[in-house]
Amino acid sequence: MRATAILAGLAALLLWGCSGSQKPGEEVSGGAERGGKKTPQDFVQIDKETTPQERKYLEVGRKFIVAVAAGEHASAYVMLSSHARARMSLNQFLAPENDKEAKLNEKNALKDVSAESFAELMGKVVAQYGPPVKPIDLHVQETDPQILAGKADGLEALSVMFAIGMMPKDIPAGIRRASLRGQVRCRFKPEDLKQAAEEMGMTPEEVEQDEELAPYYTLKQVLVEEGGELKIGYFEFLPPSMAD
Repeated sequence: MRATAILAGLAALLLWGCSGSQKPGEEVSGGAERGGKKTPQDFVQIDKETTPQERKYLEVGRKFIVAVAAGEHASAYVMLSSHARARMSLNQFLAPENDKEAKLNEKNALKDVSAESFAELMGKVVAQYGPPVKPIDLHVQETDPQILAGKADGLEALSVMFAIGMMPKDIPAGIRRASLRGQVRCRFKPEDLKQAAEEMGMTPEEVEQDEELAPYYTLKQVLVEEGGELKIGYFEFLPPSMAD
C-alpha cells in the first residue's frame, strides 16, 4: 500500500532515509490490480487510477527491479542514466549507521562507476540482506515535480526525503519524472536463519517455508528522462520500514 506523506516522512526519519520468476525484458501482464486476483508474478501495483504515463514509469522500474532480483547486474547497469553512473555513494547500497558515516561515504563517493564496480557494490547488498529471490512490490511513490526537485517545506519536506532520499542536487530537476518504491524478498543468511528459528521456536525449514518471515529490502528508484528515454537517474537500497 502507498504510505501517506506523514507516515512516509516519519519512516524516513527513523531509518535515514534474490533469481526471480521473471527475467529482464519480460513484459508486465496486467500487473497486480488491487482487489483483483494475483499470481506469483504479480508485484506491480496497478489500479484503475493508474495513468498511462505511470504505467510507463512502472514498466521501466519493473525491468530494473527484476534485473536486480535476478542478480543480472550487467542488465541493471545498462538501465542507469549517465547521472547515476557518474557518481555513486556507498550510502545508496547500505544505509549508514549515523551521520558521521553518511558524510564520510558521501565524501568518498565513486566517480564514473563501471559495470564491474557496480556489480561489486551490489555484492555488498547481497551480503547485507541475503541472496535475492524475487520482487514482491513496486509502486509509483511520487510524480509531483516540486517534490522530485526537492523544493518543499514542512511535512512536504518529509515527502521529499521519502521520495528522493539523498539524490544529488546536481541531477537536473527538469529531467526528474517519478519516484518508485518496491521490495525484493531474500533468502535468509545461514546465521540469521539459525537465530530466527531459535527466537521463533521453529525449525529452520519451517522458517524458510513461511514467506511472511522472509527478509527483504526496499529499492527506491528515481526515473529521469535522458535522450528521450526513461532511465534510472538515482536509486537507494533500504532496510525494512514500518511504511512498507
